Amino acid sequence: MNTTTLSADGQSALVVHHFGAHVTSWKNAAGREMIYTSPTAIYDGSKAIRGGIPVCFPQFAKKGPLRQHGFARNMIWSLDQAFEQKSGAAARLVLADTDETRNSEWPHSFQLALIITLASDGNSIALDMSVTNKNTNGEAFSFTMALHSYFTCDPQITTLHGFDGLSYEDNTETNLASKIKSQAGKVGFGKEVDRVYFDAPDRIDLSTANLAIYKKNMPEAVVWNPHVEKAAALSDMPDDGWKHFLCIEPARVATPAVVEPNNFWTCSLELKSVI
Repeated sequence: MNTTTLSADGQSALVVHHFGAHVTSWKNAAGREMIYTSPTAIYDGSKAIRGGIPVCFPQFAKKGPLRQHGFARNMIWSLDQAFEQKSGAAARLVLADTDETRNSEWPHSFQLALIITLASDGNSIALDMSVTNKNTNGEAFSFTMALHSYFTCDPQITTLHGFDGLSYEDNTETNLASKIKSQAGKVGFGKEVDRVYFDAPDRIDLSTANLAIYKKNMPEAVVWNPHVEKAAALSDMPDDGWKHFLCIEPARVATPAVVEPNNFWTCSLELKSVI
């Protein structure tokens, strides 16, 4: 698989795979790996890479007719350019519709662009995404999406604050009537957690990773850790892999984004190492 590596001060580096425009590593200036990618991830293009920051588009999870999390994470993006700017080293990757996508259940003409920036001090990264409607038939389109971020930390000693009182969808529940719940206090991880938090704060602190997460134009935050049984069922993750990461995924899920022809929609994710 083709990759692009961005470098900055100290021991900092970021690796993005062109397959999926998928960030698989970010080491801060001290050389600490901030992103978890499974050591048994598959890189032959037969499936999405397990871990890192997958781009879920134009469908989140199984909430629609497409394969889980849509097609963008399973396609090869084009490296439009890699460049230096005042804020740091950056790469712009793009994905456009193909015969395959036009023949899918989401048949629109589009361009997806992702600019990934590694700050010059190595201690923050930014992902700026834009979705352009290139339909020539006058049709708007809608989509759901997420930046499915895996962060290196120990969930056994992690709690999340700032979610108290938020409504969330509990996807470990099979009974539809009991899926929607309200968060009481901090979020802990003593069991499998698979939740979509609605109207989540635009700054989320992950203290055990010394990380601050900032999101724009993505109202939801998906929080996931598979714990023991689910991790053991994943062929591309070690049985104990769940002990080494937590997913906090900025997302637009509850209300799909709508883009008119010749218009575009944007969102961004910024991650700051706060050691």
